[in-house]
Amino acid sequence: TDTNRERGVRSDTNRERGVGADKNRERGVKADTNRERGVKADTNRERGLRVGTNRERGVGTGTNRERGVKADTNRERGVRADTNRERCVKADTNRERCVKADTNIERGVKADTNRERWVGADKNR
Repeated sequence: TDTNRERGVRSDTNRERGVGADKNRERGVKADTNRERGVKADTNRERGLRVGTNRERGVGTGTNRERGVKADTNRERGVRADTNRERCVKADTNRERCVKADTNIERGVKADTNRERWVGADKNR
């Protein structure tokens, strides 16, 4: 016996019948794209809203400092003096300022060692 298709029980395929032959767009079922229909303008660049690339516009050239966007540092701008020591607010060390004497031994408060102070005899015997 023939096949179902040959007997007419089952028709050809959708493609053979032309159901999906054309594309939706060609059949008019679906309009073109928004851009093609004019609903949506082109891109920002095409509309002139944005010119060139960042590099061409100089956005990434140099550093912020070179472009003047950001001032140097507080110290370079003179807002802040160098350091306390450089500003002489604080002398070098407490010892150099004589706030604190050197050590107890240097001040004579404490003798050197027990033996030097003769607290005990040199040897037990």
